[in-house]
Amino acid sequence: MLTALFGDVRDGRLQRLPYLGYCLLLLLLVFAIGVAFTVLLGGSEGLSEAITGGDAEKAKELLLQHLSSTAISLLLVATIVIGAAISFANINLQAKRLRDMGLPGWLGVAAIFGLELVITALVGNQTASIFHLVTFLALLLIPTATFAGRRGPA
Repeated sequence: MLTALFGDVRDGRLQRLPYLGYCLLLLLLVFAIGVAFTVLLGGSEGLSEAITGGDAEKAKELLLQHLSSTAISLLLVATIVIGAAISFANINLQAKRLRDMGLPGWLGVAAIFGLELVITALVGNQTASIFHLVTFLALLLIPTATFAGRRGPA
């Protein structure tokens, strides 16, 4: 499992069903980590309300009441490290799936990311989210070696 998520960076491939499975695993992992952080932060209704209400000062005050500044710093570092690891795993899965389809892996991921940034800047987040969904579905539904180079008669 760790090899599929973090290994075979240069030449790994991933077929459609394993791609779906690993994407769902990452989604569940993100959900579980979110629940764990919520519980760790005390699950305070006031904190949740302050964060969702946009009152940053009140949220900071409530956080400091529940945790020390060292614990908050450790949570922040853990969030950054875990977020980076999950992002890398997701990008690695996309690159492997692109290679399996016959396209360049990391270059394809860079192109997709660039297109998402351009769409976000020019049109907005909703359109970029639709593009992201279409990209995911394309990675999920296009068969293996669809874009592999075909040689003509020798």
